[in-house]
Amino acid sequence: DTQGAVAISIAFTDLTGNAGTTVTTTTNGSSVTYDRAVPTLSAVTVASNNDNTAYAKEGDIVTLSFTSSEIIRDGATVLIDGNAATVSGSNTSWTAAYTMQSGDTEGDVDFEISFMDIAGNSGNTVSSLTSGNKIVYDETTPTLPTVDISSDNSNGATFAKVGDVITIAITASENIQ
Repeated sequence: DTQGAVAISIAFTDLTGNAGTTVTTTTNGSSVTYDRAVPTLSAVTVASNNDNTAYAKEGDIVTLSFTSSEIIRDGATVLIDGNAATVSGSNTSWTAAYTMQSGDTEGDVDFEISFMDIAGNSGNTVSSLTSGNKIVYDETTPTLPTVDISSDNSNGATFAKVGDVITIAITASENIQ
């Protein structure tokens, strides 16, 4: 069947054979639209409100933004790191936000978007971005397991005088700023 407005044509007669006028419109303005198209998502992107938007830590908000090919019914169901996200938007423009919590999975933040159009056609679940990179979640506090201070003083590295160079050498548990 052709997608779009469902056409009607009602030809009828009464019991004695008198033909009524063929009806091609409703009397109350009602209509039905036939939709068999599977909705899709485009422009699926993610950001974090961390100063470095490619990362998130506990308390940071990770926000997915996406556009649908047609109006989505009742928004969408979005999981970020397996947790229900708050979905907002309308028609074809949507966002979903989740505040990262202690105990969330460290590393790339996974997501899943489930949706259907207003006719009830389910879209294919989306779990990949159309551009950009996933957000990396890190809740591990960095440490400095090795901290060493020394001097280039000719009487030994434990003394310093004016003009000597003092060097601090550190080893961090992860990349630091």
